[in-house]
Amino acid sequence: MKPDETDEKLWQDMVQSYLQYVTLSHKFFTSKIDRLKLLREGLRRGDIVVTLTLASSLNLSELSQFLPELVLFSTSQGYAHKARELILSLPKEWLLEHIESISEPILQANDEEDFRRILELYFEIDPQLTENLAKRAINHTDEYIREAGQDFLEKLATNLDS
Repeated sequence: MKPDETDEKLWQDMVQSYLQYVTLSHKFFTSKIDRLKLLREGLRRGDIVVTLTLASSLNLSELSQFLPELVLFSTSQGYAHKARELILSLPKEWLLEHIESISEPILQANDEEDFRRILELYFEIDPQLTENLAKRAINHTDEYIREAGQDFLEKLATNLDS
């Protein structure tokens, strides 16, 4: 079956847009510009999908400097998966040294959903990291944060039994 003219035009537009994206991406990553400043501005403007997509091509040094933004978006329902994927691409030892101090301002808001999202992130990084935060959570004044902590202690125990 041969595509009709409308389908063919759409396909050609897609090809041209993709080639333009590849060309501009190359220019973005080879030019002497402040990529992090532009990416942060992209987040501020709401260009989150584009920003996280481009962030996947940052070098390790740039990506590590972008960690605070990634941790923040790791708590966002719509962007958590991509943000966590980028976070987990960082060297584990470096991540273990920095993740808690970067996560702390988010945790200080005492929001149960944010606590859960950070616990989920920690669970993907390291069991001890997860356990430490879960124990902190079970001593929290907020019952829902305590529940989140308990849930993750149980999840850790189940994971150890497997």
